[in-house]
Amino acid sequence: MNDVDELKRFAFLHAPGHGIPQERCRELLSRIRNDDRGLPGSWVWEWRRAAELLERRGRLLDACRHYNMARFPYVNGDARRYAL
Repeated sequence: MNDVDELKRFAFLHAPGHGIPQERCRELLSRIRNDDRGLPGSWVWEWRRAAELLERRGRLLDACRHYNMARFPYVNGDARRYAL
């Protein structure tokens, strides 16, 4: 499990480089409360949920960007492995 505040700081810097606008990143980060096994309110859950919605809408590149952030900063368990 990673420190959520640290993840949020790094994500806010990395997301624009992946093509995710800062406002979108800010919106997603506001819903994240923990980094616990991909459950609701967790890092992986919120990013993956956003990716799945984009995927269903046919916005595949945007979905890939969000899946990439779901596994950020690296794969360290089943939830991030699934997002990858």
